[in-house]
Amino acid sequence: MKIAFLTDLFYPYLLGGGERQFFEIAKRLAKKHDVHVFTLRLPGQKDFEIVNKIKVHRFGLIHPMNKRSFYQLLSVPLEFPKIAGFDIVHANQGMSSFFGNFKNIVDINEKFVVTFHDLYIDKWSDYYKFPFSLFGRTLEFLWSKSKYDKIITVSNATKKKLNFFGMKKISVIPNGIDVKKYYSRKKEKTILFIGRLVKYKHVDELIVAMSKIQKKYNYKLKIIGMGEEYESLKELSKKLKVNAKFYGFVSEKKKLEELSRAEIFVNPSTVEGFGIALLEAMASGCKVVAKPLDAYEFCNSSNSILVKDIEKGIKQAIVTKGLKKDSIKTANKYSWDKITEKIERLYSSFYE
Repeated sequence: MKIAFLTDLFYPYLLGGGERQFFEIAKRLAKKHDVHVFTLRLPGQKDFEIVNKIKVHRFGLIHPMNKRSFYQLLSVPLEFPKIAGFDIVHANQGMSSFFGNFKNIVDINEKFVVTFHDLYIDKWSDYYKFPFSLFGRTLEFLWSKSKYDKIITVSNATKKKLNFFGMKKISVIPNGIDVKKYYSRKKEKTILFIGRLVKYKHVDELIVAMSKIQKKYNYKLKIIGMGEEYESLKELSKKLKVNAKFYGFVSEKKKLEELSRAEIFVNPSTVEGFGIALLEAMASGCKVVAKPLDAYEFCNSSNSILVKDIEKGIKQAIVTKGLKKDSIKTANKYSWDKITEKIERLYSSFYE
């Protein structure tokens, strides 16, 4: 098959679960199929290159990488006319998912698949100021009116939200991890967060919790990721005298190394479509602390600690033993190889 992946952001930007998913799937499909990726330009990256047999085409405005930028995303539809001659066009949630409205003009024979990771519905104003909150609400409404041959979502929790908008033809295929990459070293007294530094991740709650925990327990805090909250979070940690190290954007090798050493991984987010970062932490033998979200369908009392109060959850993790074995066992069930096979079968079903 000749497959086009259409995604607002792509390799080497792999901080979000959506970007990670498309990279891992495209990499595996490229071993057997002709795979092209159409994505925004990134600083220092060529407009065309081949990565793991994936033909990467970059276009539009240059995305800054350190934050979600609506202005650059608006240039995504400019590339739609070039995406012709493919068997499958698979778009990631975002501006890319509007390709379905242009498909019949570009190439009526292409089958259009889109992946939705999560929806905010009525939560936009909680995390974004006007006019961006209005822009987000408008996007979700327009997505519900767009045309798709098939919709993939990563959890039943997100499927319910899509159903709320009246969206149909939905298959639930979870995210995964490359289980062979992750490893566990001797654990250090470190608490780790990895992800985009945006409001709904609530990293400020983690910093406040650590200001109290570090008075009793000798644990360091490490924060990997970039976003619009980066500077304010650094200021908060200084103000509260928290022993925290901010790494910003790091290489995949560095991320794996930090995961292997961290004793506890914390994600205080209140909005997640799946929770791939939790699986990565489990595969690395970390104790996982997060808020109890419906999307965390793979979490249970034997592999993670889900609590609304992050400080309480961290204290519980410090004294809890035995989570590591079940965590690694859980992570092994979600390999990207298995996930890719499911998506490949979905593509093939169009031509059976």
